[in-house]
Amino acid sequence: MKPGLGVSIIKKQSFFFIGILCFLGLTLHVKAAELDAGFPGNKPEVVYPNPTTNRITIESNMPTHLIEVYDLTGRRILGEKVEGKHHVLNMQSLRPGFYLLRAYTEEGSILVRISVIP
Repeated sequence: MKPGLGVSIIKKQSFFFIGILCFLGLTLHVKAAELDAGFPGNKPEVVYPNPTTNRITIESNMPTHLIEVYDLTGRRILGEKVEGKHHVLNMQSLRPGFYLLRAYTEEGSILVRISVIP
């Protein structure tokens, strides 16, 4: 990877790409705006509190049907099928650190970096 080359996680939808780069000892720089791009044509969406100690609330204007949480190596840690516009996800089983939360609707998905603190 050449220095300064931009990587868009939202468009490539590739969590495993991050894991491979970490395994190879390469550094990946991702702008926060690329992680918090939002549902296409469906703003505002809210994910709170962030950082969290035990749960995350996800609110959207459109019904969400799947919420997944990945660690930074690309491994799926949590997955929950849901219905509706308001969801609370239990995060107590996660160790402190950074994670990626992806929520899916019929119109697309949102990817948010979340932090779990002790």
